[in-house]
Amino acid sequence: MPGRPGDGIVGGRREGSQDVATTYEFQVDGWLTERAREAFCDMSIEELPDGARMYGDVTDESHLLGIIAQFRSLGLIVVSAHRVATGPRSTTI
Repeated sequence: MPGRPGDGIVGGRREGSQDVATTYEFQVDGWLTERAREAFCDMSIEELPDGARMYGDVTDESHLLGIIAQFRSLGLIVVSAHRVATGPRSTTI
């Protein structure tokens, strides 16, 4: 939750603290093209019968919005996107 002016908290983190990446899980509809795989080469990808599940570290809200914009620019439909408590459950394919 964003802080109030003067309380030393910016964007949910105390001023001066380093950004800590949070692992997100993204599920997309349909198969990933080679171009999409290259665009998300830093993510773990798990193929599903009806799409793909991808895991990656997100450093802040701007980074998250950039990832979602990248999905959109590649024509991928995001079925779900959420934070996960632990790292990826599969390896990069």
